[in-house]
Amino acid sequence: MDEQTSEVEQQRPQTPTSAWAGLLAIVIVAGVLRYLGITWGLPNELHLFSYHPDEFHSLRGAISLVTGDLNPHFFNYGSLYLYLVGFSCLLSSGGQVSMVGFDHVPQLLQFWTLIGREVTLTTALLTVVAVYWLARQISDHRQGLIAAALCSVFPIHVLHSHYATVDITQVLFTTLVLLFAVRIYQQPSWLNYVLAGLVVGLAASTKYNGAVAIVAPLTAHSLRLVWQRSEATPKRNLWWLLAIALAAFVLTSPYIFLDWEHAWRDISYELQHMRLGEEPARSADPNGYWFHLVNLTITTTGATIFAILGAWALLRTKRCRAPAMILVIFSVIWLAMIGASGVRYMRYEMPLVPVLAVLAAASPLLVWSRRAEWKLAAILAVAALLGASTYYSVQLDRELMEPDDRDRMLWVVGEYVPQYRTVGTIWEPWFQGPPLDYVNGGAMLRENPLWQTYSRPVRPHVTLGLDAKTLQEFAPYAVTYSNFEVRDALRVGQTGALEFMEALAADYDKTWESDTRAPLAGCCGWVPPQDWLYPFPELHLWITKHGVAETEANTDEIDTSSEPN
Repeated sequence: MDEQTSEVEQQRPQTPTSAWAGLLAIVIVAGVLRYLGITWGLPNELHLFSYHPDEFHSLRGAISLVTGDLNPHFFNYGSLYLYLVGFSCLLSSGGQVSMVGFDHVPQLLQFWTLIGREVTLTTALLTVVAVYWLARQISDHRQGLIAAALCSVFPIHVLHSHYATVDITQVLFTTLVLLFAVRIYQQPSWLNYVLAGLVVGLAASTKYNGAVAIVAPLTAHSLRLVWQRSEATPKRNLWWLLAIALAAFVLTSPYIFLDWEHAWRDISYELQHMRLGEEPARSADPNGYWFHLVNLTITTTGATIFAILGAWALLRTKRCRAPAMILVIFSVIWLAMIGASGVRYMRYEMPLVPVLAVLAAASPLLVWSRRAEWKLAAILAVAALLGASTYYSVQLDRELMEPDDRDRMLWVVGEYVPQYRTVGTIWEPWFQGPPLDYVNGGAMLRENPLWQTYSRPVRPHVTLGLDAKTLQEFAPYAVTYSNFEVRDALRVGQTGALEFMEALAADYDKTWESDTRAPLAGCCGWVPPQDWLYPFPELHLWITKHGVAETEANTDEIDTSSEPN
């Protein structure tokens, strides 16, 4: 072991008992913030599927398992998270789950979605612990506690920890990759290479782009070759890294290879999707790099600024320089990857959140050797960052615990729109609006023969698109839409959207709109991405002008604050 490695391993102070107590308190706070509101948007008697558009895909593994099939038949992502959710559902049911007759599928979907969210919550808490270890490995337990505290309260991490989706689980594995990459530089043992390879494979098996995390251990290996020539690192360790990564991926996503024809169809779709993007969202935010930098800054309440200062502080310190470079190089490459994609979602930034926490926790080191006034200012600044993040995370939880506006709007539609009168929507009934059909899974699921058996329209409905002529042709009694369907089209001045809104205003009156607003929306002019707004849709109900007159003549004022029946 060379002199610098010895200094890292031997001079790091032993973690005091108070640090373990502090970490436990942080994990408890993180758990509370992520458990409150965990039942948001779950399937219920009003809608068959969750109000998160991607959660159903996380249940495909569970559905396959209970029918005796290990093939998830869904390969847009790797299979690991699907298996975690599927086996958790089996374990929670004592292995006795059955879908014979499908008579209790609605209850199972609710139960399984909640199980998936609990899997996410568990991996979120493990990520907080991993962030502590990463920061401690680079600096000491004080920075570890600050980093863990930041990760536990960052609003972006808190919000996505409520969802049964792959992103938070992938973050756990990418954080562990960074931890073992740092350890590879500090102590290039065979075990550290093997562990790094293992978690690289698991990150890719959760979501394919997790394979990019391999850049971290490769950077650590390269830095040792350049800076630590006095102690050669065996080349076979690098081969172990690559072999274990591949093996971990294959063993946890085996049907990508066993069902390659199906898998390649899904994978090639995702590749094309990432390249082309989604319009008009891509045109509304044309610069992907700026899009992600702004999102990260706002949803971590300014932590990117602290992270830049913390990176500077670590890079100036000989003992911390290489570990800091590992984190910075990983972040730059990850940001370059997601910024180049044509798809604009905030969740792609999630693996950068632990890095921000670790680097931001090091920001006080920049002035720690100076006068006491500078130290106090650094402490107050970090405290303000923690306080602001905690405040907005609590606001998120408060909103998630309230009845969802889509449920409320369904009640409003029932009151304002007579039976057998048609309701127009821009998209098929899906996550974005009130569940006018119990099968609220969009066109794809509503066309599936299994789910069609559960179809139960509340009112007849017609899909209009953003087409003024279609609106005038079908002339539905009411029109409902959300910000998901019109916001980006209006932001880019799409002609069809403008004409649709003009036609709507000419023949209809706005009768009701939701009053819930997403936390942080509008902060510094920020326009939140769609996946920040999933729990906070802006809903509008328009009634044809003759219908409004009819309603006013026959009904009293309606209390829209009531919950739906």
